[in-house]
Amino acid sequence: MFAALKRRRRVRTLVPLTVAALVAGYLVVTTLTASAATQLLSQGKTATSSSTENAGTPASSAVDGNAGTRWSSAFSDPQWIQVDLGGSATISQVVLQWEAAYATAFQIQVSSDGAAWTNVYSTTTGTGGTQTLTVSGTGRYVRMYGTARATAYGYSLWELQVLVIGTPPTTGTTTTSPPAGCPWVGSTAPVATRVSQLLSRMTTDQKISILHGNGASSPYIGNLTGIASLCIPDMASRTGPAASATAWAA
Repeated sequence: MFAALKRRRRVRTLVPLTVAALVAGYLVVTTLTASAATQLLSQGKTATSSSTENAGTPASSAVDGNAGTRWSSAFSDPQWIQVDLGGSATISQVVLQWEAAYATAFQIQVSSDGAAWTNVYSTTTGTGGTQTLTVSGTGRYVRMYGTARATAYGYSLWELQVLVIGTPPTTGTTTTSPPAGCPWVGSTAPVATRVSQLLSRMTTDQKISILHGNGASSPYIGNLTGIASLCIPDMASRTGPAASATAWAA
């Protein structure tokens, strides 16, 4: 009898702790996912260049999202095109969609002020076509600096795309509010605080659903059905509720 009482006490202690741990895991994962998301930031931003071939090929055409318009430079070296991202950003990728007049030698450079530049990519064997370049750097300005042309014409880009990691920089004071009724989403408060906020809003049935999962076995045992009113999406937990239940049975 004493063993049974001891086990019930242990279960009563473990259940809220396990629910809290699962909720904390959800909040951490959603925070990391939001911060690690890669997104296109250059489109529609202000672009300038060292020169243009004519009025029909301005720098803005390389960041307008239209694959039928292009920037083209004067027929000389060096030439450059740059885009202002609107604020400092962590840059992870640059995509160059070249017209037939491409660069064989060029650098991708970043800058915080548009004056001092740092190379994050350099080549002397450019291939033209669409070049997807993985880079690592931080800055507000990104530019392609061409030093050698593949043809007698200038440098010409259908599109210059800059992808960044995390939340796009803002140029004003506008802030984005979390979803109505879910202050723990997108919050910078400590995870423990956000867990407390979420748990205080959860009913017993909702806590049980988080604890036990929905019973689905694909892709993992321990799938959790989302709770829209709490901004919790569907989740697949490899070692979630099912593993916890196994531990309690021991």
